[in-house]
Amino acid sequence: MAANFEVACIPESRVGSWVLWETQGRPSVLDLGCGRAQYLIACPCPHRCGIDSFAPYIEDCQERLKDWNISFRVGDIRKYRELYDHQHDVVLLIDVIEHLSKEDGLALLRQCQEDFNKILLFTPLGFHDQEDVDHNHAQRHLSGWEPKEFVELGFQQVKPDENFHGDNPEHKRGAIYAVWERE
Repeated sequence: MAANFEVACIPESRVGSWVLWETQGRPSVLDLGCGRAQYLIACPCPHRCGIDSFAPYIEDCQERLKDWNISFRVGDIRKYRELYDHQHDVVLLIDVIEHLSKEDGLALLRQCQEDFNKILLFTPLGFHDQEDVDHNHAQRHLSGWEPKEFVELGFQQVKPDENFHGDNPEHKRGAIYAVWERE
């Protein structure tokens, strides 16, 4: 039996709306670090797949979304090539890259640029400390990212949002939206 996680379906959110907009008309999407699949379900693509290293999230998705025609796998997102034997058009890296070391994150981004036609990336602006969530060690933040790093990697759209998490000075944290598309 899958764990019972509280999940918000958030296509109305800024990130969910952005994912929906950017994946319109695309044939397939692979969500690396899909978590509870809240962004994957926002994608209108006919072929959707998700990978997460935390088995309870994937078990929950498989049970809760069994009629959604979405494929899920448990595994290391850095080894996605070993988990799916077919290519996808778009890859989602939503709230993921900060959970990898800088070296692993850069390697994953370069690999994605080889394998996908479009990368949608969302991450905190700079480093924000985060420990385990849901007893999941993979939720720890290991790196922080700045917009210029994505520009240097050839991302065509890089938009920092310094007030993403609200105006409360104690909780103020920004975020970065970035899009890379094969030319």
